[in-house]
Amino acid sequence: MIITFNAVIAILLSIYTTIRNIDLKKVLKLGIFAIFMFNIIFFIGMRSVDAGIDTPFYIDAFNSIKSFYTSYSDASSSFGSKEPLFWYFSGFLKNILYFTDQQWLMGNAIFSIFLSYIVYLQLQKRIQLNLFVPFILLFFTYFFVAEGNIMRQMFALPFFFFAILAYENNKKILFIIYAFIAVGFHFSTAIVFFYPLFKLFRINYIALIFIGTITIPLFPYIIDSVLHLINMPALLDKWTLYTTSYISPYGPTFKRPTILLVSFILVTYLYLFRKENYSNILFSMNLFFLFILLITSFNSGIAERYIIYLYFLLPVTIWKMITLLNSPHEQLLARLFVIILFYFQSVYIFSKEGILFTLGIQGGLF
Repeated sequence: MIITFNAVIAILLSIYTTIRNIDLKKVLKLGIFAIFMFNIIFFIGMRSVDAGIDTPFYIDAFNSIKSFYTSYSDASSSFGSKEPLFWYFSGFLKNILYFTDQQWLMGNAIFSIFLSYIVYLQLQKRIQLNLFVPFILLFFTYFFVAEGNIMRQMFALPFFFFAILAYENNKKILFIIYAFIAVGFHFSTAIVFFYPLFKLFRINYIALIFIGTITIPLFPYIIDSVLHLINMPALLDKWTLYTTSYISPYGPTFKRPTILLVSFILVTYLYLFRKENYSNILFSMNLFFLFILLITSFNSGIAERYIIYLYFLLPVTIWKMITLLNSPHEQLLARLFVIILFYFQSVYIFSKEGILFTLGIQGGLF
């Protein structure tokens, strides 16, 4: 069923990309967005409360919340995660707005996707490129699955990008505020505090990739030392979990076809836009996340937490690469080709039994 809806969206996106009539484009845009939101609400927001592995634990934690004031202690003791903002927000939905657990799942999905769309709109202004189609294509990737699985990180992700956008706009206080909000939803976003340092040194992209690659074996010791130095028990517990007992079900980082493909596209983009370098926010973010992916690739469980940021930027990155083509006709054909490729990627993704299990999809794809 989900593949059928994606096929309809892909066809409409192709028509939207082709036509020039402004009024018709507006109508199509509304239609595409309506079907897109149906996908989100039905397959993510209305997924079974016992779908996959993580969702039942989230539901148990949500149901354990007794009051807004005890949200953090109640839920964190049940679920195990210590991110306060996520649980206080959940407590607000449950005890102030009286959300049921199913409404909570739906509200989380809609709200985090709404924030992600705002990120795309802000990025659209910075790079002067219409990102409506890339935003829809984003959910033809594993990002769709992440929305129904790693809920805390999906809340944190938009604030992570808000922080970077604020820093690039020279709004340092706002950067700090957004960064702390992101960390309050998921500890993995603490790496955003290294972004100013990354921008300060402005290391050549080839040199940075080389440094990241050759130092992979050293980073477990570096990260361990830093975490013990700052002495944050919650982060240390998470580090211990990932390095001692957690095993990613998807295998080693760079043995996954999708990560290899994304990395290849990303390196190609960095080469093609090398003259823009750090002056372009898209270049800076892609290089930053590629470096983070490299230095965390010693542990696939940790690395998969950061590949999601590259997935988030992937449609934008490809859309930007298309602008290098000489003629409008070539660009149009390239965009149509990309839409088709993303659709078949969604077919590949949603043909996997593990994905269907994660989202609780029953009765096949079509």
